[in-house]
Amino acid sequence: MNHEVSDNLDLRAGISHQDHERDRYDNQFRGLPDADGNIDIRARRRINRWDYTTYYADLIGECETGPVSHLVLVGVDKTDVEIDNNETAENLIFTTNVFDPEILPDPQLVTAEENVLRSEDRSGVTIQDVISLGEQWRFLVGGRYDEYEASFGPKAENFTPRVGIVYLPVPSLSLYGSYSESFEPNGEVGSGFANAGEALDPTTGEQIEAGVKWEALGGNLLTTGAIFNIERTGAPIEDILANRIVQRGTSEHQGAELTITGPLSENITLHGSATYLDAEITEDDDPSLVGNTPYGVAEWSLSLTGEYKILEGALDGLSLQGGVYYESDRPVDDANTYDLEAYTRLDAGLKYLWERPGSDVVFRLTAQNLTDEEYFKAPSPFAVNPERPREIRASIELQF
Repeated sequence: MNHEVSDNLDLRAGISHQDHERDRYDNQFRGLPDADGNIDIRARRRINRWDYTTYYADLIGECETGPVSHLVLVGVDKTDVEIDNNETAENLIFTTNVFDPEILPDPQLVTAEENVLRSEDRSGVTIQDVISLGEQWRFLVGGRYDEYEASFGPKAENFTPRVGIVYLPVPSLSLYGSYSESFEPNGEVGSGFANAGEALDPTTGEQIEAGVKWEALGGNLLTTGAIFNIERTGAPIEDILANRIVQRGTSEHQGAELTITGPLSENITLHGSATYLDAEITEDDDPSLVGNTPYGVAEWSLSLTGEYKILEGALDGLSLQGGVYYESDRPVDDANTYDLEAYTRLDAGLKYLWERPGSDVVFRLTAQNLTDEEYFKAPSPFAVNPERPREIRASIELQF
């Protein structure tokens, strides 16, 4: 709901409810392969149900104090999470071979009769003021107060400030700098770990960023370049040897990012991004990890997607779409035992808009991972998971 209370005051409010249910199997290595490639695998089944209900309300007001203009926002939000899970009653252990894997039929694992019930309550208050001084200067001052409470752990609360400055030498070009802090509540350790059920502390962070934004081609094409430094403390990581989820250190991410998005012409739209990250573990209870790259962090991430619309002739309404995504090598764990290989993924698609009186119909045909590239993600060396193979989808959308 958006309501204009007065010429200088707007109210935005809303509610969202999401109901998720997932029934899945997963396999985990239990140890390492022997010389012949034989390895034990643990299979388990988990039925997860999550209900998220989010409420929010924002008041946005404009006022002036002499030559200074203010855009003030006061917002409140609240999210209730209800968790109802069933875990495997008894895990299945089997032996296979990494060189000649055995294909098993569905083992029909049975989940425990007793449900695991959990709940979380997240709420926050945000206050900020965007101060305009003349046509060229903008200042942002604000903060957010968060509260987090779960049925399985202690209550956490935190205040995170944010400040920023923007200079506009010309209307289409802005230079900016900002400082902000982050607060990420964590749940409890999942089943399968030695410290299962343990409540985790929140993850906190600090970010300093400076950059430039340029609205090219008459404001249609937005180009952004930024350099940043991020520190995160208390991120949950998997201790493989102890089979525990732990929080024991600080990591620092220094990097640069460039993005371009918008229409190049009436029928060509482009979106591209490139990110460089120099990440390092700066503090840890294990001194051997200091100086390593945090797990899963790639030095380079690149993406380029585009759309070409046919605007006349027999194929009017047809759009050709494509995308390329690249991620460089990234370590499988904080010990940097080995790296997952870099990959390049190609996507392609067709979209046709059929305009009809009173309603339009959109037909889509998309192919993700067009070349069937094999690549992997991993939370640990014992849980290396293949990403999705070639996937083709078709859909029809009716727009009223």
